[in-house]
Amino acid sequence: MGKQTLAQLSKQLKLSLPTIQKHLDQVVLPKPSSNPRPIVLVLDATYFGEKKAKDGLIVGKDWLTKEIVYYKFIQTETKPVFEEVRHSLEETGYKIKAVVVDGRPGIKMAFAGIPIQMCQFHQIQIVNRYLTKNPKLIPSKQLKTIVEGLTKVNETGFKKRFNYWLEVNQDFIDEKTTNLETDRQIYTHKKLRSAVNSVRNNMSYLFTCKQYPNLYIPNTTNSSDGWFAHLKKLLNCHNGLRRDRRNKVIEYILTTQNFN
Repeated sequence: MGKQTLAQLSKQLKLSLPTIQKHLDQVVLPKPSSNPRPIVLVLDATYFGEKKAKDGLIVGKDWLTKEIVYYKFIQTETKPVFEEVRHSLEETGYKIKAVVVDGRPGIKMAFAGIPIQMCQFHQIQIVNRYLTKNPKLIPSKQLKTIVEGLTKVNETGFKKRFNYWLEVNQDFIDEKTTNLETDRQIYTHKKLRSAVNSVRNNMSYLFTCKQYPNLYIPNTTNSSDGWFAHLKKLLNCHNGLRRDRRNKVIEYILTTQNFN
């Protein structure tokens, strides 16, 4: 839990580097304890280095207590991964009253029958990735403005604005262009269509938190995003660790530290 390099420890303890590394490798971490109960699960993942390196960590937190109730090192976020999260927690005795997620494919099926809240912040990010920070087309600018107001309006207001925009711009969204090489027609504004489809597909999950006020469901996974940033800050003190040793550091932090 600090900047303690092998060289510094070697000098302080008067031991060789291999000896210190051997001691660290032999440390057995305690098994995390569990306290099965009803929870609102905030589920999110982070990646180390490039995402394509398939080096990630998925973490589930109890929204009320901020306790980490599940974690696992993963290659990527898939339906089987989400199914394993649910199965593991339910088998331990946890009752998932609701789950807050970032909208990955397969997650809705994995948590079928449980109220799902799509992280509103991630929805805004998804649309911004398709439209860029400074879209040139007027319909794209309008959609970006509507979606960026997602956290400030209620479900009725958001749907009304989105559906009105959709009605006005439907022809523009459906516009096609002929590909001169293949002589096939393709959608002219593919990224705009992708942004629209994302909002459409997630619409039923964007305001779940308002439909179950007694569960106090958060509208974002931001608490996890902040926790991941803190975790990586701690890991930066130990740059260059082999993956298995880095994962051991992560497990120690996960099981011994309390990040609210």
